Amino acid sequence: MNFQELLKDYVNGLGCSQNELSHASGLSVSVISRYLSGERTPTADSAQLLSLVEGLAKLAKEKQMASDEWTTEHMLSEFALILEKKDKQYKHFRDAFSQLLDTFDISIKHLAQALNYDTTFLYRIRSGERRPSDLDAFCNKVASYVATHFTSDSDLPKAAALLLCDVSELSSKIDYEQKLLFYLNESAPIMEPTSNVSSFLTKMDEFDLDEFIEVIHFNDIKIPTTPFQLPVSKYYYGIADMRKAELTFFKTTVLSKSMEPIFMCADMPMVDMAEDMDFNKKWMFGIAASLKKGLQINIIHNLDRPFEELLLGLEAWIPIYMTGLVNPYHLEGYQNHVFHQLNYCSGAAALFGECIDGHHADGRYYLTTIKHDITYYRQKADDLLSHAKPLMDIYTEAKLTAFLQFVSHNVSSIRADRYVISPCLPLYTLPEDILTAFLADTAQDKKKQILDFCEKQKSAVAKLLNNHKIIFDYHVLTKEAFDACPPTISFPERFLPSIQAYDYEQYLRHVQATEALAAQNGNFIFNKVTASTFKNIKITIVSKHYFVVSKYKSPNIHFVIRHAKMLHAMENFYAIKQE
Repeated sequence: MNFQELLKDYVNGLGCSQNELSHASGLSVSVISRYLSGERTPTADSAQLLSLVEGLAKLAKEKQMASDEWTTEHMLSEFALILEKKDKQYKHFRDAFSQLLDTFDISIKHLAQALNYDTTFLYRIRSGERRPSDLDAFCNKVASYVATHFTSDSDLPKAAALLLCDVSELSSKIDYEQKLLFYLNESAPIMEPTSNVSSFLTKMDEFDLDEFIEVIHFNDIKIPTTPFQLPVSKYYYGIADMRKAELTFFKTTVLSKSMEPIFMCADMPMVDMAEDMDFNKKWMFGIAASLKKGLQINIIHNLDRPFEELLLGLEAWIPIYMTGLVNPYHLEGYQNHVFHQLNYCSGAAALFGECIDGHHADGRYYLTTIKHDITYYRQKADDLLSHAKPLMDIYTEAKLTAFLQFVSHNVSSIRADRYVISPCLPLYTLPEDILTAFLADTAQDKKKQILDFCEKQKSAVAKLLNNHKIIFDYHVLTKEAFDACPPTISFPERFLPSIQAYDYEQYLRHVQATEALAAQNGNFIFNKVTASTFKNIKITIVSKHYFVVSKYKSPNIHFVIRHAKMLHAMENFYAIKQE
């Protein structure tokens, strides 16, 4: 039985009209009518449901219906039982529907036109502000649309990954639609992008900047001083010429005397450009040469794409981020599936590109070194940045003061629980005599710096634990694992080098001190996990605010990420790890 049927039973049992129920409940006749027709349904915890039930109970009392089934409490529990199940079903649908749109990069405008719905209504369905009156019919229409329009060789692997099946199982439209319906229905599990998150974090954990520099011969890059002759401005047409335009932009920038930052913002299709591996290598060399010259890069990433593609793109930028010379941004709420643009600007050149979606080869690039053109495009870059939000804040040793200010603000102002995945035991539980012994041969000024830092850590954590939880995940090493790779004591927040390894007895004392803090303070939870997740990065999730990835070495660097989609994925990654 659904809400509509149960309400009809009560109304028929009372023999009341819609006007009578409206007067008794305080709800309008039109709302009562929509409830009875199934066009609208209240939520289980809504004021409207309570008003409706109190109206029914009032009428029952007036009509001298003395049975317990006509009490407010009984009727409310009956309705709530049905509606809570419906709410749960709808929450699943909303999450599945949103992920379906992201996976195939579906335009809500195009979907609304195809399904004969108002575009605003679909946006509200996705946000949870509205619900389809007939959820089953809506799911059928969505499933039919996807199974009809997303059947290419590139679409089907995405669908198979989303629907947890093999590509061969999607060979017929009927099978494809049925699997989509099952996915949108509450009985199917929602596939969270945890594997992509895990891959992204693993790349960060394993990345070694020194090795990367050696592999690409970064230190051998020579910045020529020979003047480079370029026409003051030039138009480029077609894919091959557009590749030349991008490479010429970097060449002009690197060979110029200007040290102004480079600005990059583009949502141009990348597939055509990326097909040429020689171009990819030269493009990355252009980036590397710019960094070698010491140029900062401000880049606005295009995040209007499926989540897995977003992470793959960010993975490619990991080596660049590790230099600390890149400031990544994003434009919140930006969606455009018709017009595409590219905007690059440096102190020496500007490059502008444009095309229509699906017609990249018909697009055009304009490269210029004319002074007033560069001034125009530099102002355009500044205007774009004024609308952008940081995708992540990146802290290297050069930004130590700013990072310490961030850490201080984090503890004092952000009221939320913390979830930590760490390859090292917490510094704030290290027994003082062990630390003092380790620092015996350390220079006095550095020794004081370390001791002051440790004391501030303990004080900050004690203050935080007064009101919030710290859930600390750590894999305790066996004697064999310890001997194979003895852990060090690290100070990543101060960008200080790690100090000598413990012996096993000292290590166990540190473990016991951490267990003791958990025993003394119920807000500190020490999770001794069965296996180590990462070796070189610590992850700190500040619930519903941001997460921090701190890399301990090669290089020592911190990434503070607030982007909602990435934070949501990280929180789900942590939650699934605990199951």
